[in-house]
Amino acid sequence: MESVVNIPFGYDPDRDRILPICLPARDDDGKPIAWGWFEAVARIENPLRKLTRNVLGDEVYVSELTETALKIVWKKHGENYGTSPSARIYRQAEWSARDLKVGGSERDRRGLNVALEDLHEALRGSLLTDPCNYEAHYVEEMDLARVAALFRSKGRDDVAEMLQHVRDGCKWKEVGARMNCDPNVAQRKYRRWLERAARSLKLVE
Repeated sequence: MESVVNIPFGYDPDRDRILPICLPARDDDGKPIAWGWFEAVARIENPLRKLTRNVLGDEVYVSELTETALKIVWKKHGENYGTSPSARIYRQAEWSARDLKVGGSERDRRGLNVALEDLHEALRGSLLTDPCNYEAHYVEEMDLARVAALFRSKGRDDVAEMLQHVRDGCKWKEVGARMNCDPNVAQRKYRRWLERAARSLKLVE
């Protein structure tokens, strides 16, 4: 089984002039996602692209949006497709699009820059301040406190909680379990709000 499913099926970049929807063939637990859900996505690929443009502002995010919706529907319904699996995917995509829109025009959805990635990795504990460099450690702790305070000031206690779990070294599957939410949605929401906080507090350019 291929690791990625492209929609339209049999996508050929030399022939097809549309942006493919690239989806993982397996869920986060490594279980193959039932093929019927990919067929459901294929039937509404153009409406999904339109939804992405209208809500997120650019069709380039259609794979991210569709993957989020697909995994939620698969986790919730399994192989129970209902009367219209395509409608289930689309309804979930509408909800997921609203969630992904958090941050509005302040987001730079083209990706985090190197400085922000460094901040993210530091929060995960991958890049640790030299324990003997007390001044740098103090500055880092102050920055983290400012980030958490900003989250709470915006009414995002959930993201502040994610921040604490990440600082504790939790993987996203663990964060999702602790917060009773989809780990992929949680990770994306966290990274968007982390970007907003980092830029607002001028921790990155």
